[in-house]
Amino acid sequence: MKIDMSAFFTDTGLLPTSMASFEDYAGPKVTSGKYVQGIAISGGGAGELTMTATMRTGIGANINGKTVLMKWSTVSGLLTSQCGKGTIPNKFLPADCRDF
Repeated sequence: MKIDMSAFFTDTGLLPTSMASFEDYAGPKVTSGKYVQGIAISGGGAGELTMTATMRTGIGANINGKTVLMKWSTVSGLLTSQCGKGTIPNKFLPADCRDF
């Protein structure tokens, strides 16, 4: 989604305000799977955007229904992203998400 988010921002100067607006621009996304129940967007527009991936239940007591965050923001016209832990314990996150 990083490439599509970058293209969205480059073309519109804004961040999407919903998964629907993001998918209308960049095409359907895989927003669920074996481990992820779904992805939601909050914020967006000219401000900061947070994507929240919610894990499925039945995949492990430590991550059942927990969340992982991806934050997008604009600074001086540049798009930045940062992975965040949400509610999942650090030891179950990729290394680049543990310092959020």
